[in-house]
Amino acid sequence: MVQESTGNKVTVYCNSMHVVGDIIQDMCRSLSMSFLESTCTFPNDFHHFRDVLDRVEKFKQLRERMTADMADMSHSIKSLVIRAEDSR
Repeated sequence: MVQESTGNKVTVYCNSMHVVGDIIQDMCRSLSMSFLESTCTFPNDFHHFRDVLDRVEKFKQLRERMTADMADMSHSIKSLVIRAEDSR
């Protein structure tokens, strides 16, 4: 739904960010506008994006923990190799 109001303001209501982007681009192209100030609200998409960012953060923490564990294991292996060489 496209709604025009006073003060050269146009409001577009749609659930799809992609469709709204296409509408705005086509509108600007047909009106020969090179600059347009806009705001948007897509609560479902932003909620999904937040979920993805949270998952990325958890994966990052897991990777850091695994890297630390590998460093500890590497140190333990080096110590065991040195002990094995000393016991010969």
